[in-house]
Amino acid sequence: MFKQPTHKIRSAKKSDAAANHEKVEARAYQLWLLRGSPAGSDQEDWYRAEAELKDQRQANEQAA
Repeated sequence: MFKQPTHKIRSAKKSDAAANHEKVEARAYQLWLLRGSPAGSDQEDWYRAEAELKDQRQANEQAA
């Protein structure tokens, strides 16, 4: 029986997490710009971006 090395599995998960982080970061930045770039609102934009992307993933999973 062939067993896949675990380091490849871990790196795949790590790259998925990195890609997700980049998507959230990009969306949070867009939201921040749309709101006029106010100081001290980074967490609000970050959490909103995470929620939007989570909703999109769930909608895509349901559509599939």
